[in-house]
Amino acid sequence: MNMTSRALIPLTVSVALLAACARPAPSAPPTTPTAVPAAAVKTAPVQRTDLASVITYSGDVKAKANLTVVPKASGRVEKLNVDVGSVVKAGDVIAELDKDTATLTVKQNEAALAAAKAKLQTMQNGARQENVEQANANARAAQARTQSLLAAARPENVTQAQVQADNARQNAAKLEQGRDQQIAQADAAVANAQAALDALQKGPTPEKIQAQKIAIDQAQKNLEAAQTAREGICRFHGPLCDNARANVLSAEAALRQAQQQLTIMTSPPTAEQLAQAQAALDQARQQAQIARRPASQYDLAAAAAQVAAADAGVAAAQRPVVPGDIAAAQAQADAAQAGAQLAAQPYTKEDIAAQQAVVDQAQAALDAAKSALKDLTITAPVDGVVSDKLIVVGAVASPATPIVNIVSPDNEIAVNVEESTLKNVKAGQTAQITIAAFPGQVFNGKVTVVAPTVDPKSRTAVVKVEPDAAARGKLRAGMFAQVGIVTDQKSGVLAIPRSALLSGPDQAVMVVDNGTLKRVPVQTGIRGADKVEITSGLNEGDKVALDATDLREGDRVALASAG
Repeated sequence: MNMTSRALIPLTVSVALLAACARPAPSAPPTTPTAVPAAAVKTAPVQRTDLASVITYSGDVKAKANLTVVPKASGRVEKLNVDVGSVVKAGDVIAELDKDTATLTVKQNEAALAAAKAKLQTMQNGARQENVEQANANARAAQARTQSLLAAARPENVTQAQVQADNARQNAAKLEQGRDQQIAQADAAVANAQAALDALQKGPTPEKIQAQKIAIDQAQKNLEAAQTAREGICRFHGPLCDNARANVLSAEAALRQAQQQLTIMTSPPTAEQLAQAQAALDQARQQAQIARRPASQYDLAAAAAQVAAADAGVAAAQRPVVPGDIAAAQAQADAAQAGAQLAAQPYTKEDIAAQQAVVDQAQAALDAAKSALKDLTITAPVDGVVSDKLIVVGAVASPATPIVNIVSPDNEIAVNVEESTLKNVKAGQTAQITIAAFPGQVFNGKVTVVAPTVDPKSRTAVVKVEPDAAARGKLRAGMFAQVGIVTDQKSGVLAIPRSALLSGPDQAVMVVDNGTLKRVPVQTGIRGADKVEITSGLNEGDKVALDATDLREGDRVALASAG
């Protein structure tokens, strides 16, 4: 019994005695006061336990990486190897664009590089022996020509000129007597004209047609070779480009001529062609008749002119050469000698360096072409899952046209933590994650990022929590999550249920003492999900009332287990 109960006993006895003395006479018996029933409350003992301080926030599940794959080059989509939900690894081929043009460009650059290297090798090898020998021979011949002119008139030259004059006189004499040789030539011309007319009437033989077709094929191959050489050489706009273009034009003309010849050969002769052939035959017969007649005055005059020219040649051989001829011959000899020196050393160091630059440029062009070809194969930049397919086969893709979206298989949850609580949150702390789609299941995680800045409007900072491996494949981007971040942990501390704390500015609880409630101020420590640490005010084993918001100190209560 407490002090208040003992003080009430004498006062009650005195009041009863005074009432007995004052009673005048016996009357009706006094009424007994009705007892107030005790309130039933749930209680919980103060006991030691392991406690973790958890702050809870909500947020959305997001993929750690979400990127859009776009091609580096433009082209028509020929293959698309993935669809929504496809799992890809970094380097897997996602799509392939049309490669025909890029492949051809690579081949052209390979040919240009090979040509440039071949020319460089030729320059590095130096002069060719046959070219040097030919240039030296030309120089010797030019020098000999000069020496012969310096020697003035030579007897052998005079003799040769005299022989030519004698021959001219003999031909003139034959014209006056008859021309057996001309008759034979005229008869041969008649035979040729007759054969041409017969061939025109009969048409070409199959062998001639086949030969002409072979000539057309050869002309076509020559044209293709010239075009390929032009494409390789003209990429560098060098001095050889004009020659390459001229070769293409010449090859085209040769092909057209061969095709035209076949057309003419296989076409039936026209009346005009037959008439021309017949006229040629008639003319040949007429010439044969003329050849059998004595020479005309015109023929004799021509022969006399040839005799006069031969006599002039004899006179020229007999007189010394003029100084101008000797100077010209000496200049030609000097030029031939310079050509021989150039043939011996055709290339300078600067020429080789310039050609090396051409090789380097061709190599760079080939590397760029191969890179462009490689860019037509689109690969996954990271491991992940295709979340969206943005193009179809046959469409034209470009650097402005996305192919697919890829999300990382790893997720994270971003929550906004108040600046007042931010001091308790650190990277590496454990977290507990609950998802509505998985009721009753808790996923573990840890804090990976604590933002270094606070949003001045919301006064919060972003904290990112990464689920552990057990959540992979279950959590999906967009899910709503509750995240409990464990900011502190203690073992063997005094703790009570959080529902035992009374509301109000001062922290206190209701302790049940012999069936009566007693308000006791307390000091708290870390707070867990359903329990709170008591640092002072309570002892282990004390019983506290739970949810005692409507009770007052001194109320009688009936004890009930908190369950």
